[in-house]
Amino acid sequence: MIESNARVGFVGAGKVGTALGELFRSCGIVVSGYSSLLAEDAQAAAEKTASDAYADAAEVVEASDVIFFTVPDGEISNAWKSLVASYGAAACDALFGKIVCHCSGALPAAVLADAAEYGAKAVSVHPLFAISGGGSAQAKIGTALFTLEGDESALATVSALLDVCGVCHREIASSDKPLYHAAAVCASNLAVGLFASAQTMLERCGFGADEARGALRALFVGNCESIAERGPIDALTGPIERNGRGAPHGVSGGPNAVEGARRVYGAFACGGRGCSRETSREGLFAYRGNTQGRTIGSENDMREGRAWRGCLGS
Repeated sequence: MIESNARVGFVGAGKVGTALGELFRSCGIVVSGYSSLLAEDAQAAAEKTASDAYADAAEVVEASDVIFFTVPDGEISNAWKSLVASYGAAACDALFGKIVCHCSGALPAAVLADAAEYGAKAVSVHPLFAISGGGSAQAKIGTALFTLEGDESALATVSALLDVCGVCHREIASSDKPLYHAAAVCASNLAVGLFASAQTMLERCGFGADEARGALRALFVGNCESIAERGPIDALTGPIERNGRGAPHGVSGGPNAVEGARRVYGAFACGGRGCSRETSREGLFAYRGNTQGRTIGSENDMREGRAWRGCLGS
């Protein structure tokens, strides 16, 4: 088994690969270096991690024990297959004993097809964290939970690397990856979309873009912190906490309603009502929405990730 002092290399030198490299290096783990389609990207990441820039993925493999494919999800399989093909008949010799990882939240380790046939071990390693760019986001990646899935013996090595960094991690089942990814999207990009909708509404009230973001900051950040600390039921306020009665006049369809606001409010209030205190007293999952009479938000629906789809009537 490769020990926790393994050399770690990266195929792909974008935000995630660079952030992971900086984390590993800051914790004393040897970062061998980066390859990238753009040589300047590999060089920039190498400079940030005091490592080397390589001409191609094969050079990364030669210099590393653990190889991360930090490329877009749609390119992981292609990058892996291209690497294997580049070795031809020597693929087994080159890859034997290596641990190959990707950082997709949606895809299982198996997307690194037939790794075991070449003597390699595949793992998916996903930081539950949004890296939108900038040093501050990259510096905080070590505060995220990392989810792991794949070859059992390789999981032990990757876990040891993360332990060196003091990073929290847990294993998940391959079959749970789609639902896990849906949860991550709900808490990240969908939240961004809701904030953008709120900003647009304030701009239509005469706020400037920067002014609107500043005005919403305390409300948005405070709610996020409250949800994380207290849970969704205790974080609810206003009309949704009261199970929808007394919705704001403009949102509920009055003369000052903002175009699209009613639809957004209705769709997302559905999920909020499902965890309101008032609904909780009747049974947490009792809310009926636009579902032709079918009760949505049941425990089974939550497990299967269907509750939001039901709220949206799709």
